[in-house]
Amino acid sequence: MSADHAEAWLAREADLLRTLSLGDDTWSHQNPADLVLTHGVFWTPSPWPHAQHPERLGECFAAAHEWADREGWTYVEGLVLLPEVPPGMPHVFDHAWCLTADGTIADPAVPDGWAGGYLGVPYTHAFRHAMQDRAGTALITAGPFSRLPYIGHNTEILRHGLPPGALHTTTTEEN
Repeated sequence: MSADHAEAWLAREADLLRTLSLGDDTWSHQNPADLVLTHGVFWTPSPWPHAQHPERLGECFAAAHEWADREGWTYVEGLVLLPEVPPGMPHVFDHAWCLTADGTIADPAVPDGWAGGYLGVPYTHAFRHAMQDRAGTALITAGPFSRLPYIGHNTEILRHGLPPGALHTTTTEEN
């Protein structure tokens, strides 16, 4: 799958998700998909940077937090495209991964070759740690339960926008 096709697919799916409004027109972002479309960047998949891939399927948020702390990588939340899934399954999922120091994807949950592309928002270590009561879980989305009503930090960020210093900006260039 070409990077252009993957990026268009992710943008189309995020745009559909954006129509599922959680708030009113005074909110900065109607839902996490709107936040991703506003602040997100597209990345192409990269091979896992270490000899053995952790393959933490179903644990993307916790695994990304752990690897960001362990390696000093940037934590990213957004959407991943998995082009090859069983019939009836969605191709786009809420997801978390990391960016290495050189700005390439390091995804501890999805094995190499599974993802077609990533669309997400890179967060600073300071922002991530300021929200430490959610450590190990999603910061903005509700993880695998993202269709449930939002509470706490999620709602405040969707209502008022990301606080200053939340976005990691040095690795947000498309690769």
